[in-house]
Amino acid sequence: MARQAGQGIKPGWGAAARAWLPLGHGSWESYCAAELDISRAQACRLLDVARSLAAIHGAVTAGIETSRT
Repeated sequence: MARQAGQGIKPGWGAAARAWLPLGHGSWESYCAAELDISRAQACRLLDVARSLAAIHGAVTAGIETSRT
């Protein structure tokens, strides 16, 4: 079964996982539509891209002492 973009709440999100609630939105989907004018799926894809870029940045800046295997 293929993983869908942004499926589930990711580890490490903490309080940010429901940051839309204090803004008056009952769901992540409602927040994305009202505040960002994008679908929930598109927002999740963008978050996945941001996490990937952060991981790449972390690997590149780790230094040559870090094993790549």
